[in-house]
Amino acid sequence: MSEEYTREELSEVGDAEFPIKGLFCESCNTWIPQFEDLDQLTKSRINKLTIEQKNIMAMRELQAKVGCNQRWAKIWLLHKGKPTPKYPGPPCPYCGGKLRTSLAKQCPHCFKSWHNE
Repeated sequence: MSEEYTREELSEVGDAEFPIKGLFCESCNTWIPQFEDLDQLTKSRINKLTIEQKNIMAMRELQAKVGCNQRWAKIWLLHKGKPTPKYPGPPCPYCGGKLRTSLAKQCPHCFKSWHNE
């Protein structure tokens, strides 16, 4: 099963449905749809529109290019097409797992604490 949605698959999706494949975002527990018809040029135009805070235009551009519904376009735009890491911080000095922030003093994976160091 491909991780990208084809235009045919998107035409069968209802407005109330959420994606069930793509890239999984651990931070919000949502599948970020990936689209077969989305090329790099269109991604660049969409990113430029979001930087300019023209989010509605960016959503419409994505919908027109790939044929997805508004909900899926919004999910894709909020994530910029990629999942957000659950723990975005640096690696734990003990186990190497990702810390929640750069100021963390306890690892959420191995539970090692260095508060007093």
